[in-house]
Amino acid sequence: EFLQILPELKRSFAAMDQDGDGHLTVDELVHAPVSIRHALSKYIDEAAMNELFEMIDIDNSGSVDSDEFCDGIGNIVKAECPKELLRTLKQLQGIRRELAELKSSWLLLESKQLATLTSAAGHPNSRMSPDSCRV
Repeated sequence: EFLQILPELKRSFAAMDQDGDGHLTVDELVHAPVSIRHALSKYIDEAAMNELFEMIDIDNSGSVDSDEFCDGIGNIVKAECPKELLRTLKQLQGIRRELAELKSSWLLLESKQLATLTSAAGHPNSRMSPDSCRV
């Protein structure tokens, strides 16, 4: 089924790419011609184009190229589970990525604070001493 719709998807992508840069943004998708949004409604509710974009923007870059667009729609078409589950899984993936970024930022901040405390404790003019760090 996917190979049959691939030419139509490529034509739709080209028609929606308003600035011709080879990438589609959520704004271009949401403001696509009504006929294209209606054709895409086979895969997701026409009123949920934002959600469709989030589902196909695999790398969360804010834009999709033709391959990412076609692959994303293909994944939806080939999915053996409800679209709502795909959407939920995509949101979970985003939450996990953001959590990993927070952890990384937190560890970096902790290491910088530890380095600051360590250097202040060892500085001859510092009021801190190793004893002042005891709990």
